[in-house]
Amino acid sequence: MKRDELVTNGAFALYRSEMSYRISEFEKSANPDALIAADFAKFRNRYTRKFEDMVGHFAEQGLEIVRMAS
Repeated sequence: MKRDELVTNGAFALYRSEMSYRISEFEKSANPDALIAADFAKFRNRYTRKFEDMVGHFAEQGLEIVRMAS
């Protein structure tokens, strides 16, 4: 997985975690995936920066974020 993909996936995971109340409302609609994607697009820069900051802080502690094989 490329770094950009990892950052985007990490940002989306943070978004889903912090915006779970919004996600639960979107899931009640006829097309929740489209609503979630559109909402994430509004917050993408915020969560990308937040995730990159987390990765940097983890690296300072000698930790690394990797995607595990599923």
